[in-house]
Amino acid sequence: MCEAVDVSRSGYPYWRSRSASREERADTQFTKEIRRIFKESRQTYGYERNWRALQAEGTPGGKHRVRRLMRQEGFVVKQVKRCKRTI
Repeated sequence: MCEAVDVSRSGYPYWRSRSASREERADTQFTKEIRRIFKESRQTYGYERNWRALQAEGTPGGKHRVRRLMRQEGFVVKQVKRCKRTI
């Protein structure tokens, strides 16, 4: 188990009992905001449009942070099918 989470054997009990860091708690809250906007857009917003929507609401955060958190959560954008022009 220690190898899987990249922790030494002596440090494993401490690792299990520690609380989440300030950055982890902030990322959790930020992920909730990202998830809300992603669902409101019917899963069509990528990280840039999601980031712009957060900026418009006044939520501070960087574009690459939004990208990282969306990737970690496994958000996949649904692509809108366009009508094919046949003429």
